[in-house]
Amino acid sequence: MIGLTGWVLGGIAMQPVQQAYNQLQHFTSDTSHELRSPLSVILTNAQVGLLMAADRPQIHP
Repeated sequence: MIGLTGWVLGGIAMQPVQQAYNQLQHFTSDTSHELRSPLSVILTNAQVGLLMAADRPQIHP
């Protein structure tokens, strides 16, 4: 009986920790997505610029 009560109370005590962990995971995934989009645009533009420079020797990167 004491073990069961401890298990239930432990679960109740851990709920705020679980919620904080879930919020941190959600924030991390949102931040990763928001940073990935602009970085991919910058990378694409840089690659196009390098390809144009390779096609035109008068342009130096």
